[in-house]
Amino acid sequence: MAIVEVQAKGLEYLGLATALLQRARLANAEAGLWEAADLQWWWRKPRRSDAIDQLFWIDDEGPVAGVVLTDWGSAWGCDLIVVPGVTTVALSTLWGRAVEAFEAQGLETVEVLVRDDDAELVGLLGGAGAVVGDEEDGTAWMDAEERADVTPLPEGFVLVDRALETTRPHPMRHRNGKRVETRLRHARSTTRHWTSPLRLLTARSAATRSSGSTP
Repeated sequence: MAIVEVQAKGLEYLGLATALLQRARLANAEAGLWEAADLQWWWRKPRRSDAIDQLFWIDDEGPVAGVVLTDWGSAWGCDLIVVPGVTTVALSTLWGRAVEAFEAQGLETVEVLVRDDDAELVGLLGGAGAVVGDEEDGTAWMDAEERADVTPLPEGFVLVDRALETTRPHPMRHRNGKRVETRLRHARSTTRHWTSPLRLLTARSAATRSSGSTP
């Protein structure tokens, strides 16, 4: 099956990244670092990386690998994403194309989050002169049957589906800009196979009319 390299930016990029991460998760329940919803959530605010060409490798069924650059404000991040057991694109190829992208964008410092058990990527980064940073992260798993019961809302509050009631200003506009709602809706539209988790719920009191957002 032929694999071709393509470039995409904006919502076209987000659609390909969503499809890539969904396919990766269907191929392996625990591989990788991110879910499709993570990148959709990152889309909530404008970033310089929205306007750059992102790299993907695609076969007849969709994306099998990608290099994603994200502008975090204080630094840029790079994620190399592959579909386990499907892609024939070498990780070294992705890293080489990533380095070319760093140079094209004039990026002097780029952060790469790496799993402890990803010896190949650790080796590639070490060979490129990368140093281990201070930041660490972790992912925890819980069986669905072990999850806690949902905490009841305080008296006088109800959950309101933000997708159905949009007359009030979006509660996250101050941190993410006036277009946060539009961008989240655009992100949701890129989901083809799974229901997007980006439906923001607000708790509203009929007495105070105050609102807040759930994480």
